[in-house]
Parts: sequence; structure tokens; C-alpha cells
Amino acid sequence: VLVDAADMDFFHIDVWAPPGTSAIKVKLVDFGEDGVYGGAPDSQKELTFTGASVPPFTAGAWVGLDIPLADFMGPTGLQSREHLAQLLISGANITAFIDNVFFYRLPGGAGR
Repeated sequence: VLVDAADMDFFHIDVWAPPGTSAIKVKLVDFGEDGVYGGAPDSQKELTFTGASVPPFTAGAWVGLDIPLADFMGPTGLQSREHLAQLLISGANITAFIDNVFFYRLPGGAGR
């Protein structure tokens, strides 16, 4: 199922990873107008969250990451948010727990 998040402002995810985890990576993939992997124009962007990032990630505690969707966009990132098909969470040799995954728009938000 493709997700149309074109009118959304933020991506939210709650993450818990064990102490000693230095970073969590979040990738969104848009399958483009044809809605098919490998079709045109697929695009993607991966962001890395650490204790120094905005928003910051802290290991050993539940952390809510509210990520502006604009951070995923750009010439080397997502070209569209209308056909989101994949969400990938990764890190280096960790077990992470994920909860409360959603897109949202602020009242009066710009969306696109």
C-alpha cells in the first residue's frame, strides 16, 4: 500500500535502542508515479540520528523523533512524498524497538 504524505509536515517515530547504540538511521522510499519498485522515478533519502542531531537520539531510553519531511526532500533525496512505499530503520548490530509511526501536519502547516 502506498502512502500519500504530500500534505504532511512531519514523520514521527518512537525508538528504543540499547545503551551504547550510537546512531539510528531512518530511510523513506518513494516509488514514483508508477507505484512500482524499480520504476521511474523512484527516490529515497536516509537520515542519521545521533546525540548531536536535530532531533537528537539517545540510546537506552524511548525517544520520539519528529522529523520534518522537508529533511527527506531535495535533489539527492525524495522527489515526491505522494507514493511512499518503504520505511527502513537501521543501525550497527542493534536490536531496536519501534512504536507510534505516523505522518502529521501542524495546524495551518504548509504540507508541500
